[in-house]
Amino acid sequence: MGLIDELKTCRTCERQLPATTKHFGCERAKWRNQCRDCDREYGRAYNKANREKLAAKNRAYGISHRTSISINKKEYAQRNRDSIRAKRKASYYANHQENLDRNKQNYWKHREERRAYRRAYYESHREELKAYSRERSKIDREKRLAYNKKYNKTNRIRQVYGISPTEYQGMIDGQGGVCALCFKPPRGNGPASTLHIDHDHATGKVRGLLCHGCNKGLGHFYDNTAVIERAVAYLAKHRADDDAGVLIACAS
Repeated sequence: MGLIDELKTCRTCERQLPATTKHFGCERAKWRNQCRDCDREYGRAYNKANREKLAAKNRAYGISHRTSISINKKEYAQRNRDSIRAKRKASYYANHQENLDRNKQNYWKHREERRAYRRAYYESHREELKAYSRERSKIDREKRLAYNKKYNKTNRIRQVYGISPTEYQGMIDGQGGVCALCFKPPRGNGPASTLHIDHDHATGKVRGLLCHGCNKGLGHFYDNTAVIERAVAYLAKHRADDDAGVLIACAS
């Protein structure tokens, strides 16, 4: 008699079932003493009776293996990106309304129970949770600041000026990393530490990259070439007067 034709008695429900993976849940079904249904029921009962113990064990494991878990999840998601998306999409559309109804019923059925459990857990682990939150905040602060700085700047360049970060870097390389007016590299901290995109406020066309000082100065002239020319003449006139005064002083 083959394994597939043998009958096996479950030690829990005492049913006689074929000793196959369908009923006993593993390749070595011949050596299992409990059918799949009873095994699942036992697992649910054990998890419910040892919820706190299992939760503490999972938290401790997650904290001690945080880096490796994160790396494994990312690698798995990258390797199986297409299949994961296809599976999620198919499952979503196949069981959409059914899942919504079930989730809604489950939410209202266990709402107060979940709230009470969360309140009790927070009260019993208040200091631990606060310490963990403070530690995470310290660890992630620099990472968050760098991320926000990078992507806020990237989004602003794309949304306001219509160019990509690659095009912006190409403009910097094309100007040799210096301002298009004073031919000096950016100097200082904050806004003065980078080259700013200069554009025509009437047409929106990008003209070039300027340092913080030149960009502010040009902006105060409101792109009015007549005023800029008068400013050049004004500076030239007073420089000529100063040079003449120096010559007179030297002659006397």
